[in-house]
Amino acid sequence: MTDDWSEEQKYQRYVCQVYGAEYQDTGAQDIVIVERAWNNEALPINGFRIARTTEGPQWFIWFGEGDIPDDVGAFEAISAAELIARRDEAGAFLGLASGWRFRNIGSTTNVWFDPVILKW
Repeated sequence: MTDDWSEEQKYQRYVCQVYGAEYQDTGAQDIVIVERAWNNEALPINGFRIARTTEGPQWFIWFGEGDIPDDVGAFEAISAAELIARRDEAGAFLGLASGWRFRNIGSTTNVWFDPVILKW
């Protein structure tokens, strides 16, 4: 896992460079909050990273059109490594720093800084 995760982190750093974002490490065992109702083909993949104020999760990932669902029960906590095992294309963005968002629709990806996220 360590060698694989090192390779994952290298790619995450590259993605940050492409979008002009600061790199912020996400460990393989760090918790990511992911929408439960998803499968391996669900698009788009949406996500954002909040500022860490505790040891809690920083990443929120959901699928489909629209903004993040309001229903807290719609989400589950998994490790970053498990997210990548299920949806490796989402892993590319886990190095984005707090306040950054992404939306991946297969061949089209949008990445941007959203200062509102820092207030979560």
